[in-house]
Amino acid sequence: MKRLSTILLLLPFTLQAQETSLNNLLTPSQPGFVILDKSPASIEKPTSPKTLGISVLRLLEENGGGLDFSPYWFGNHPNLTFEKYMNNRFPVLQTLNVSVAAAAGDTSSYMSAGLRTQLFRYYRASELGEIARIKADIVAALSDDPDNIDLDKIKELKNELSELTSKTTVNIELAAAMAGFSPDNKFGNLGNNRYGAWLNMAYRPIAKAPLHLMGVVRYTKAIDPLGVGRDSSLFDYGLAMSYQQAKFDVQLEFVNRNDVQNGGIRIDWRWWGIIWWRIILWW
Repeated sequence: MKRLSTILLLLPFTLQAQETSLNNLLTPSQPGFVILDKSPASIEKPTSPKTLGISVLRLLEENGGGLDFSPYWFGNHPNLTFEKYMNNRFPVLQTLNVSVAAAAGDTSSYMSAGLRTQLFRYYRASELGEIARIKADIVAALSDDPDNIDLDKIKELKNELSELTSKTTVNIELAAAMAGFSPDNKFGNLGNNRYGAWLNMAYRPIAKAPLHLMGVVRYTKAIDPLGVGRDSSLFDYGLAMSYQQAKFDVQLEFVNRNDVQNGGIRIDWRWWGIIWWRIILWW
């Protein structure tokens, strides 16, 4: 009688001076919120200039909250087709996102604003062909008898399309944000308190292999608004590699931090990795 036995081998390792994770350096989806180190209690997402104006007034009246919007999609773009959008290697305007946050206390207030966009993205020809095929299947499914449209099939195709479009061969993202502090809740006395910039570069070198390479860069500057503490200026960068399959998984990560305020000396670093695989034995 044959028996099946599964052995899991796990080899983690970490070398570090302090705890710094590459995940903390990734381009934030809403940099205007991240620069404040907290998310607003309420976030509005206007979709037109009119709703944006209403949201801004509400933000000022309530002395707090957040805005998250994409200016490009406020208007109609009749000449922009799905194919043109996917073949655009520099979708800076189409992917530009703006995030704004405000927080007010009894005697002081903060306000921040941030931008995020894709500087460059690239798909292989085979990947664009697969995306076009799924898009054609969705169009065909929607062209069927309106009374008998298979909604489950369309949902499945849309999920498949979303997954394919997220798997770029090369992707470069940029984000920047700035926060201001007012000691007396007056907009005229709002001064620069903190700012930062993030840059992510992701690459899949082999189309059918689950190999992912990534490089990240971040710069942050914090200024003590009251002049009683110490300012900080940090430059971080990191590299990561992952290869993930059902029976084998390798992840490697390196992060380095330099104190620009004090001559660029290294103050933090971290090597991290894990190797995992599953062995199946029969006897």
